[in-house]
Amino acid sequence: MSRILPPLRRDVELIPIKHQGQDMLLVRDRLGLVPEGMALRPESFSLLSLLQEPREAAELAEEMARLAGGREIKEQEIESVVDQLDAAWLLDSDKLREQRDQIEAAYADLDAREPALAGSAYPEEPDEASSLLHRIMALASPVNRRAGRLAGLVAPHIDLAAGERVYAQAYRRLDPAPPDRVIILGVGHHLAEALFSITCKDFKTPLGIVRNDRDASRALQEAAGSLGAGNDFEHKFEHSIEFQTLFLRHLYGESTPPATPVLCGSAALLPEYGRQAFLDTAGPFLEVLSAMVADPDRRTLVLAGVDLCHIGPKFGHQHPAQELAASASKHDATLLERLAALDADGFWKETARVQDAYNVCGLTALACLLEVMPKESQGEILGYEMWREAPTQSAVSFAAAAFSV
Repeated sequence: MSRILPPLRRDVELIPIKHQGQDMLLVRDRLGLVPEGMALRPESFSLLSLLQEPREAAELAEEMARLAGGREIKEQEIESVVDQLDAAWLLDSDKLREQRDQIEAAYADLDAREPALAGSAYPEEPDEASSLLHRIMALASPVNRRAGRLAGLVAPHIDLAAGERVYAQAYRRLDPAPPDRVIILGVGHHLAEALFSITCKDFKTPLGIVRNDRDASRALQEAAGSLGAGNDFEHKFEHSIEFQTLFLRHLYGESTPPATPVLCGSAALLPEYGRQAFLDTAGPFLEVLSAMVADPDRRTLVLAGVDLCHIGPKFGHQHPAQELAASASKHDATLLERLAALDADGFWKETARVQDAYNVCGLTALACLLEVMPKESQGEILGYEMWREAPTQSAVSFAAAAFSV
């Protein structure tokens, strides 16, 4: 019997790039097993495209021979290349799963999450991190404090350098006096089979620890039920909440309120793109979250760390971002208009219209925020930008918004 070959890992990013005029695939591995900066040459593309599931070596050799115009390709050649890919940690093999289990077990034993991007996306040294955040916050326009108490805030989670002006506009809107707690709705970019992942871990930052509101976290874990992930491993690498804890700690210091970090998965897990399907699916979770926000004895801030459209080849589109930007921006504008108006029906109607064709990664987090904001809230869009990545001909949009009561 022909050897069964393992499939390509689903938790690595393969990003199309051009290097010295040649098309290549840049590999990004959140587990850190694949060396940073590793790229695959074009001759690997066809094989990788066929390794989406376990395959027999003989069957794979036949398909590769057909793609090569009938040139004979032996099983041993295929097995040799696959073994090289496995040695580079690119395949979902027994070896990879054993290593991943060890990494997950080590993370599960921690009481506090280490900052994953300190030293790369922002400085690891406290004084340098503080200086960077001071510089970013200086970019913000003055805030009208007559708007009322802040109940909800939308901030980006794009790289700090790319989104600094919009980050500044978002976080300048924080009330001078900290709330009693913060519920942070982030994006689980790799949360494939669960709608939510809630952690009870504290979050370390170069500026100090953001403590976890463990009572609230456990209550939301229980409310999520089968919609929740079996563990909190997705939080280990995820930046969408990490960036928010950094700003909170910078602005509130030792007075930083305890936080409940919630990663939200893809709306593609719902039966259909629509508000009623969302409510039917996530109802118990939203009820508990709403009760927390409405609690008269604890001032609660709901903070959504989200980005909007992701367009271009890097995100699965056939056309460059330049050709998609106008329609994507129009989609963003409608979503933000409906968001500020607390029009959940209109928000979902716009999402259903395009069937999330523009990859709005913050969709589920924003949908949660819409359902739990006090009805008397006044929404305001604080900023919007689109960042373009020239090497991949791709782009990401993001915004800031505030909800006051």
